[in-house]
Amino acid sequence: MPQAHLYGTSMQVKQTLRQEAAVLCKYVVGAQPTARTQQLYTAVIGREKEMLSKEDALVMQYALKYPGRIIYLDSALALVRPSAALRQRLYAMFAITEATPEHAQRYLPVSTPPLYVVVIGLISLRAVYRTIIGLVLLRVVERGR
Repeated sequence: MPQAHLYGTSMQVKQTLRQEAAVLCKYVVGAQPTARTQQLYTAVIGREKEMLSKEDALVMQYALKYPGRIIYLDSALALVRPSAALRQRLYAMFAITEATPEHAQRYLPVSTPPLYVVVIGLISLRAVYRTIIGLVLLRVVERGR
């Protein structure tokens, strides 16, 4: 598979990783990352020595340009390429935010009413919808259009 480097110089790498951290943290917890969260994300992802595949580079560039569409790409990649760079980086951000005091509360269980089963059903339907849209969007993005 052809390789593509998304970043460039060392300074560009750090800048792009900080931008990634901001976008992915907003997606994961709905808030901007703290400086510590960005630092941890940059340290974790900056250790990767492999260059991104062409498809992964296109997906990452698209995700950074259109952060509101990450949810669709994430849904589609979960089915067709669970090891994609976007998903791996989301896992890293989940781990970082879960382990930080600023965001840990979001991961703790809360009590729910018995009718919450209806909500879960609706959420499931929404997930199917997002996945279908994501599969179409992923094909377009990976073709570079």
